[in-house]
Amino acid sequence: MLAEILAASLIAVMRLFPQTPFARLLHHELVERPMRWLSTLKRHHVFYLILVIAMAFAAGEVIAALGSFDVAALFAWDLSIYFDAVAATIAFAVARHATLAVQHFRARLAPRNRIRSRRPAARERRPRAQAKRISIANDDDPAPAFAYAG
Repeated sequence: MLAEILAASLIAVMRLFPQTPFARLLHHELVERPMRWLSTLKRHHVFYLILVIAMAFAAGEVIAALGSFDVAALFAWDLSIYFDAVAATIAFAVARHATLAVQHFRARLAPRNRIRSRRPAARERRPRAQAKRISIANDDDPAPAFAYAG
């Protein structure tokens, strides 16, 4: 309860009296420095931070399942790199599909009044299938049938 009152009062000082030296100090320490630190993080660092916070909420079960906090931290690091790779793959796939969709709709919505040549394009000739030659061999005997097992 005390922490909430303190946070609310600091927010009130920063919002109501932004030009005071104390409010500028609070803004520098509570907003600018953390944002500068967060801007240096990469995606997998953010995933790691989220996973460690989630593991901290379920610390007893996670440590009991994995053995120690060190193993849990390494597991969170592996998961964060995996989630980063999956997120990047999904982003690339979505970007590729969006590009293809835009190209498709541009082609469909393009004006159809292009000038066409009067002479139709020459048809492509396909080679005819060769007729099978009849064998001169002795084919008088009937083909062997499967033995009937009855």
